[in-house]
Amino acid sequence: LADVYRLIDVRSYRSGLADGGAVVQVSASFDAVSFPPDEKYGCAISVYALDAETAPSGPKRIGTALTADSLAMARSSRTRLDRDPATWQRLTTELRLPANTDYLVVRLHITQAFDADGKATFTGSYADDVRVSLVRRTLLP
Repeated sequence: LADVYRLIDVRSYRSGLADGGAVVQVSASFDAVSFPPDEKYGCAISVYALDAETAPSGPKRIGTALTADSLAMARSSRTRLDRDPATWQRLTTELRLPANTDYLVVRLHITQAFDADGKATFTGSYADDVRVSLVRRTLLP
């Protein structure tokens, strides 16, 4: 597995979050070096809204603990990486932020192949052109 996490402090935007109209959009491009036909790779983006109490203070607060403790979360559908290194797969996900959001955690995730002993092997996968935007949307009735 290949995971990249980024903690983003949004407390300075708190006044814009109070009415529930803020939406975070996250997009990224994924690719991998050429790999054998019997191997499969997939990628996904997750975004978590957290308050000050649930924000991770270290690596022990990621993974399932992060999912369980978040105020809200969104995950893109898992997309299979193709075998052509010249093409990139673009994913996007978005999350309407709760009013008490202090932090966001963005997770980029790539599943990898496993060797005969069940250990993950890294054969070359990439994430690039990551964009995180905070936008306003009409409130739902």
